[in-house]
Amino acid sequence: MKGGIVKGMKSVTALGIGLAVSLATVQPAAATEAPQTVNTAHTSSEILDASARAAAAMQDFGIAPGNYIHVDQADAAFFDEVADLALADMAEPTPAPGTACTPGGRAAYAAQIAAVNSARDSNARTPAQETMYMYLSHYIDMSPSHVGTTCNHNSEAPRYSAWITSSDRNAYDQFLATMNLTSAVTTFGDAVSAAGVLQGSPNLTRNISKVADAAAFLTEAADFTFSANAALGLADQLVVSHQNGDTAEQAIADLEASLSPDMPTTYAAAATGVAAALLAPSIVLPVVGIGLAVLPVYTMLGATIINYAAWSSLIYTSNGRVSGRMMRYLGM
Repeated sequence: MKGGIVKGMKSVTALGIGLAVSLATVQPAAATEAPQTVNTAHTSSEILDASARAAAAMQDFGIAPGNYIHVDQADAAFFDEVADLALADMAEPTPAPGTACTPGGRAAYAAQIAAVNSARDSNARTPAQETMYMYLSHYIDMSPSHVGTTCNHNSEAPRYSAWITSSDRNAYDQFLATMNLTSAVTTFGDAVSAAGVLQGSPNLTRNISKVADAAAFLTEAADFTFSANAALGLADQLVVSHQNGDTAEQAIADLEASLSPDMPTTYAAAATGVAAALLAPSIVLPVVGIGLAVLPVYTMLGATIINYAAWSSLIYTSNGRVSGRMMRYLGM
């Protein structure tokens, strides 16, 4: 195979950064949208939610960031086709319970409103920083009872979260430093930008969700054991199949033939799906470049704030800063 296949990555987001950087114009393009609009962020939120769920499920299964395999562009089509075939045998993803504003919805709306505000605020910083600031101003910088159920709940009165000031930015910088999230700001912003470009592909979202279901199924299975090491072995076998010139159909058939004859069909489908996902660029990009990039923020700033003292210090100054936002909103 020309160029070969390179295992591992230089960093967790190595595959995501290249795309996200080239998409630097995505956020400003949203600047003409009204602050209350959330529709443009909807499909982006689906990619974010599916990618984060798949990344977490693969981690729980035992797949480390360095286990994903970076293939050359010339080989990408083969491994994407293998993944499509492998995941086609799996049941359709179970729809998640309806939620007005999911974690992905929050991130997508934060990026959208950051672009809106940046167009009217000369003090705005980088798109990634502004995305994080808007995430904090809308969902973290207040008591839980004020968050609301919709992503844009606090954009205008009485919180004016869409009208942050330099005082907010300084407070957020200090909070992020205390939470050890300063280094996550750029990767989080780049991940949200990448999701905005990948939006609008139902098949991609479906495949990512199937990977999440497969990894979770294998992790929770009680009557049959299939380990992460076994999945890595199957991924290596797919590499050999490609080197031998096999078609995607032949590669899947060989993979299934190598599994234990006692393995139930549902387990076999999940096993081949996870193995194929380790190689398919169309899946590795969102799971690694998006999912693993947003998880630290979701975890540290989730339903239970990891550092309660830091959060308490932030919201202690919140009301004073809100008055500055209101004055900016009023043009004072």
